[in-house]
Amino acid sequence: IAQTYTLNRKQTLAFLMCVTARMRDRREEPFRIIIGGPGGTGKSHIYAAIRAWYEALHIDGELAFTAPTGIAACNIGASTAASFLSLRTEWKTLTNPKSTSLRKMIGRLEGIQTFILDEFFFMGCEDFYKISKHLRL
Repeated sequence: IAQTYTLNRKQTLAFLMCVTARMRDRREEPFRIIIGGPGGTGKSHIYAAIRAWYEALHIDGELAFTAPTGIAACNIGASTAASFLSLRTEWKTLTNPKSTSLRKMIGRLEGIQTFILDEFFFMGCEDFYKISKHLRL
């Protein structure tokens, strides 16, 4: 897959680290990686290769891509982080066991093993705090 997407050496390394992490024992600590760089460095090529790998193994339901803005999300075929994780829903509403927002968010997260947040540098500390809280529900 790395050859199909003509990934360079660093891109291939990032790709292999991500797919190797998916293959390891899930009881270990979660795998975390920051794939950074200015526009045009090929991050979206890495994401496309990761998506293709998951699709080839028929486990693409385990993979979620998000981004902070609609344009960034559209560029990688994703949802906004706010939408996917219900970040703009009031905490009181979200934590209500009868909340449809909670059920929908849990439904979107069900089965997700790999969560990719593109363009994370557009997000602030409060956003990351909310993401952490919402992923713990």
